Amino acid sequence: MKVISMTLLTAAAAWSAALASGPVVVARIRHVELSDGLMVLAAQATASKVLKSAGVQILWDQCKPGAATIEIEMDAEAGPGFHPRALAYAMPFAIGPGARIHIFRDRIQNPPWLPSGTILAYVLAHEIVHVLEGFDAHSDVGVMKAHWNYADYNAMRDNRLEFSAEDRESIHRGRFVSGWR
Repeated sequence: MKVISMTLLTAAAAWSAALASGPVVVARIRHVELSDGLMVLAAQATASKVLKSAGVQILWDQCKPGAATIEIEMDAEAGPGFHPRALAYAMPFAIGPGARIHIFRDRIQNPPWLPSGTILAYVLAHEIVHVLEGFDAHSDVGVMKAHWNYADYNAMRDNRLEFSAEDRESIHRGRFVSGWR
């Protein structure tokens, strides 16, 4: 029993240290329509909390020397080649300046039972993590699922949709975080 307790305490300490020394990321959202301003502000606040739960500190539209910067583009609509349920896409392999994340404004609509910006917040967190991880794979559960269902949206409403343990580890091992730009 002592061995199990010590193992759990060690794991908890390691996780706390990882959260304290997690990556700092600057994100900039471009082409926000005036009518979407409040939704984007609410989404940024929620996305910051969601990412913080994975040990990522996000700074919106700020400048921090040495911090990874992710450009996000608000596209008016999805092009014809995208899956009908796709809300956005990330380009985790992109090199150099330019948008790495594209959000489809026409598809980011909150149902009346979700606070404004909730879906956008989780889409932002999801796509930012793709860039941080450096790959485009999805998880079976949580924020990094390929397609969210009604239960996931309910979890978003209550701030209960989380990253899996594997996703949290992958974020901190990611190519973007470790210096790849």
